[in-house]
Amino acid sequence: MIFVEHIKIFYKRFYSAVTLLTVLPLPGWELDFKNTTHYFPWVGIILSLVYLTVYTGLEGSISPLMLAFVIVILDGFLTGGLHLDGFSDWVDGIYSRKEGEDLRAVLKDSNIGAIGAAGLVFLILGKTFFLREVLVGEYSAVWIVFFPWFARFFMYLIIILFPYPKGKSGLGEICQEKYYVYGYIFAFASFLALLVLIYFVTPAYFIIRYFYFLTVAVIIAGVMTYIFIKRLAVKLGGVNGDGYGASCEFCQLMVLFIGGIMA
Repeated sequence: MIFVEHIKIFYKRFYSAVTLLTVLPLPGWELDFKNTTHYFPWVGIILSLVYLTVYTGLEGSISPLMLAFVIVILDGFLTGGLHLDGFSDWVDGIYSRKEGEDLRAVLKDSNIGAIGAAGLVFLILGKTFFLREVLVGEYSAVWIVFFPWFARFFMYLIIILFPYPKGKSGLGEICQEKYYVYGYIFAFASFLALLVLIYFVTPAYFIIRYFYFLTVAVIIAGVMTYIFIKRLAVKLGGVNGDGYGASCEFCQLMVLFIGGIMA
C-alpha cells in the first residue's frame, strides 16, 4: 500500500508539472505543485519525443524550412505560449531601463511592449531558420531531441540558482520549494533518458562525436542564457515566472544556433 501511495504521489506531481508547462492532454485527477520543479527536465523529454515523432513523420514530405516552422509553432502551441509571454516581458524589462517598482510594473503589465513584440519576432524567426540549418545537417534528430530537454533542464537550474523577487507574487512563485538530494538525482536522471533517446536515433559509434558537440552547446548556450537572465535579475532582485519562461526560450534559441553551425 505504501508503494502504491508513492506511485500516486509521483504521478500526481508529474501530471502537475506537465500541466503547468504544457497543454498536453495527460490523464490526471488532481494537481499538486509541491516539489514539481524536479520534474521539469522530464517534461522536456516528453516534448523531445513529440518533436521527434513529428520530425520522423514529416521528414521528406515537406521542405526543411516548412518542417522547422511546424516544429517551432508546435513548440509555442504545446507550451500554451507561456514561455513566449515570459520572454517578451523579460525583453521589455531589460530595455525599459527602469528599476524597483517601475520595473516590476513593466513586467506585470499584461500588454506587450514594442521591444517585447520585436523580441518575439526575432525569436521565432531565429528558431525557425536555425532549426532549418539543423534539419539539413547530419543526424538532425539528435538536436531535435536535445534542445527541448536542455532548455527545461536549464530553466530548472535557473529556478535553483536565483531567488524569487521579494514582495512579488505570480505564477512562478509556486516553483519555489525546498530542494532535496533525491529531487536533484531525479532531475539529473533525465540526462540518462536523453542518452537513451540519442542512442536510438543515431548509430552507436556516433555517440562520442555528438557528446562533444552537445557539450559545446551546453557550455555556450548555458553561459549565454545565464548572462541574459542575470542582466535583469540583478535589478529585479531575483527571477520570477517571466524569467523562467525567458530562460527556456532563449536557451532553445542558443542551442539551435549552435546546432545550425555544427550541422
